[in-house]
Amino acid sequence: MKPRSPSRKQDARSSAHPPALLLIVAAVLLPAIAGYSLAQEGSGKTADNPDRKAGEARVRELGKLKQAEALRNLQRLEAIMQKLTARPDDRDPANSVRLREAFSLSREIQIRETMQQILAFIEAGKLDRAVQLQKKVESDLQTVLDLLLEKELDPRKLLKEIRRVRKILEELDQVIEEETSEKIDSEEAEQAGADAAALKKTLARLEELVRKEKGIELDSSAAADQEARKSLGDRQTGIRKQTGELLKEDLERARKELERALEDDHDDHDHPPGEPHEDEEKHERQPAEAGKILDQDKMKQAIEAMKSAEAALAGKGQAGKAQASAKAAEARKALEEAVGSSRQELEESRNNRDFPALKKEQDGTKQKTQDLLEKLSKRVPGVFSPEGGIPGKGDVAKASEKMSSASESLSGAKAGKAAGQQEEAVEELEKGREKVEDTLEALQEAFRNQLIAYLKEKFTYMLAQQKSATSSTRSLDLKLRALNLAAGGEQPEIDIKDRQLAKRLAASELKLSAVCDDVLDVLSEDGTTLVFPEIVVELKADLEQTGELLDNLQTGDSTRMIQKDIEDTVSEILAALEEAAKKPPPPSPNKGREKKNQNSSAPLLAKSAELKMVRALQLRVNRRTSRFDTSRKSVDLSSEARSQLREIGRKQKDVEKLLRKIARSIGQ
Repeated sequence: MKPRSPSRKQDARSSAHPPALLLIVAAVLLPAIAGYSLAQEGSGKTADNPDRKAGEARVRELGKLKQAEALRNLQRLEAIMQKLTARPDDRDPANSVRLREAFSLSREIQIRETMQQILAFIEAGKLDRAVQLQKKVESDLQTVLDLLLEKELDPRKLLKEIRRVRKILEELDQVIEEETSEKIDSEEAEQAGADAAALKKTLARLEELVRKEKGIELDSSAAADQEARKSLGDRQTGIRKQTGELLKEDLERARKELERALEDDHDDHDHPPGEPHEDEEKHERQPAEAGKILDQDKMKQAIEAMKSAEAALAGKGQAGKAQASAKAAEARKALEEAVGSSRQELEESRNNRDFPALKKEQDGTKQKTQDLLEKLSKRVPGVFSPEGGIPGKGDVAKASEKMSSASESLSGAKAGKAAGQQEEAVEELEKGREKVEDTLEALQEAFRNQLIAYLKEKFTYMLAQQKSATSSTRSLDLKLRALNLAAGGEQPEIDIKDRQLAKRLAASELKLSAVCDDVLDVLSEDGTTLVFPEIVVELKADLEQTGELLDNLQTGDSTRMIQKDIEDTVSEILAALEEAAKKPPPPSPNKGREKKNQNSSAPLLAKSAELKMVRALQLRVNRRTSRFDTSRKSVDLSSEARSQLREIGRKQKDVEKLLRKIARSIGQ
């Protein structure tokens, strides 16, 4: 008999018993739990001791010793788990996941800190409070132990956590988007306030220029001599210069506004969200300044008309008076239109400062953030966060506080202050988002390892069971062949035990098909492979067909050929899983918020591995077709032969479908 390889022995042991490293950890943990029960027993005898003071002292000392021993055991436990999780066992990733989760749980529920608190209570003589905490810690220790020794491995639990964290990430993206939009609205409100203040002053100056220009228009018609026209020309020059100063001021405001916009755009590209600036004072948020507020085209038109009026007033004759008056009227009209535009700008600025609406939007986003905080408060198995819950919770909590401050600022019509607080809130949200995304990536990697371990366990079991069934089928077939030969062409009498054996073999094949159902359920939840589930479907069909054949006492070449195909398929799947376990997962397609499609993780198997499995399936179909053709005795097929032919045709169509699916994915 060929000896089993060491790796197979190890796989068999790991599927039946807890692995050695978990037993080591459990061996450290069990004395801690036992120590607690002893300490509690001792503490309960205090009241019955005749010499109360001496009894209390003995109980305190005994409790202190046992408590210190339990604490040392726990510290040894955490040290072992930390070392083992830092160097995960590639051969047994599932148990590495268990260790990581147990260590995380132990730190999160703060067993060590509670034990230290119990010691303090014992030293202070507060035994009742110490015993209460001991009961809690005993329960917590048992929880950690149960987690370590849990035999059932179901990656679907972890997949649910992945989907939960992914949903949180999507909701966090939405909150960041809304808070950023509200920050922009606050900045616009602040800008509108600055523009409105400048507009009020500018409007007064513009209206004064309109009044002065109207005077030029009227006086030009009445100017009787050259001296009067010269005086009017000087007045017009003064008005033109004042108009030019207003325009120059507005052009300077527009230039600065453009510089600020370019600087903000440069900062958005070069400064990573959530990271502090190198020079905080330099990048401290500055109050908004007024930007372009005048209709510059109308202002320029007025200035040109004023120049023409000056030229006309400098000329001689009555025609100059009429022309000067017309040009002054043209300048006045352009200034009045500029005034109209500025008044409209002022009205729009007031509309942009709807502080109750801005506050309502901010409060709505804060409520969504609070809802997110509740979801972030629920811990993820295997992930430790000092702040409790999911890493990033603390940053989101800080963002929520900034949002409350922004809401108060908006209540006081302080748009600039609110914009600064909202900007800080966005930075905190970005920090939290990065941590949540790192958690998601860690979970996806852990899920992949756990899924590979789960599938290896299932298919290793399936291969062993199938080999046993194939061997028993071969033995039964030899016996039935001998009976047929002995019967000399007559119907042989088959022993009831042989019929029962065939029924048991059929049941074992159908039991393995049920294992395929479990695998398909997990693969459908995973959803990252292209054709792996279809390969398992084909495997399930072969198992069901074999079970039906054995149930009808058909143990011949056709049955054993399908059994051989089953073994080959399972071996190929195990080889693909071994390869996947050795290689790191492909990069996640969802890294970064710019990726909107966050519904899948990195694929379990590479496309090349799946293509190999499809190729092997095609070779098995070819082999089955060839065997069918050589075993055919006539052109007319029996009902059984036609059934076999239909099954071969179905498999060939499935192979073609799988190849098309892979081809499409490669083309994409």
